Amino acid sequence: MKYLVKASIIVCLCFGTSAMATDYYVNPNGNDLWSGRIKQPNVPLTDGPFKTLERAKQAIRTLKNTNTFNDKVTVNIATGRYYLNRPLNFNLLDSGLPGREILWQGEWGAQVTISAGLPITCKKRDTTFWDCPLTKLPDSTVYMGNGRIRAMPPNLNYLLMIKSCN
Repeated sequence: MKYLVKASIIVCLCFGTSAMATDYYVNPNGNDLWSGRIKQPNVPLTDGPFKTLERAKQAIRTLKNTNTFNDKVTVNIATGRYYLNRPLNFNLLDSGLPGREILWQGEWGAQVTISAGLPITCKKRDTTFWDCPLTKLPDSTVYMGNGRIRAMPPNLNYLLMIKSCN
C-alpha cells in the first residue's frame, strides 16, 4: 500500500498540469536574446537574464499570447542602471488577473536606477563652455516642451555645447 501511495505522488508530480509561477530576471549585463529565466549567465554564455525591462515586458505578453499565463509572474531586477530609449508604457495587455499577478521588483538589497536620460561625457573647453559629443540619440527624437530640440535626424553625431553658469 505504501508503494502505491508513493507511486501515485510521483506520477502526480511528474505529469500533473498544475500551474507554476514564472520568474524572469533582468540584469544590465544580460542579453535580450536570452530566455530571461535564469538569474546569472550560464558558463557558455548562451542563456541568462534579459538586459532590458522592455524585453521582460515582451516576454510576459508572449506568455499571454500563447495561453501559457497560468500563474503569478515575477520580474526580478538586478542592481544597476537601466537606460530607456523610449518610454516604458504599460496598458491593459500588461496587467495581471486574479490569482495570476504580475510583480516587478528589485532583487533583495538591489539599487535599481531607471533612467530616461542618456549618459554623456563632457570635456571642459574653456572657462565658459563644455563640449559634450552625443553619439547615440534616443529612438524617438521628437521632444515635448519649449526650448527643446525637435525632430533631429537619426544616425548623426551631435555636439551639445553647455555654457557654465558661474
